[in-house]
Parts: sequence; structure tokens; C-alpha cells
Amino acid sequence: MATENGELTYRLIDPMFIQPKGQLASGYACSTTACVEADGAAGPCLDEAGAVIPDQADNVY
Repeated sequence: MATENGELTYRLIDPMFIQPKGQLASGYACSTTACVEADGAAGPCLDEAGAVIPDQADNVY
């Protein structure tokens, strides 16, 4: 959805923030199953250097 602010510019509104989900208490399992491998299987998330990203806490909710 987009709105016009009266100055001929538009702002996009992401509806997921209208009713956001609560905190994911268990956090994100980045080091084990948070990403999808090329074959469709769950696997660890890797950074640009190929290192496994540690599990992350849900600090923004």
C-alpha cells in the first residue's frame, strides 16, 4: 500500500507492522535450521565469508 503525503511523494506502508507478531522467545536458530539449502533442506545460515551465523535473539518486536 502507498500513500501520497501532499508533496507529490509517496510512502510505502508495510502492513505487517500494523499488527506485528509478538517476541519469538526461543530466538532464531541461525546456526542450525533457519536457512534453506539449495536442495530445500533446512540448514545453518552463513555470512559472506562462509562462517556459520550464531543463533540470534528476537530483540525487535
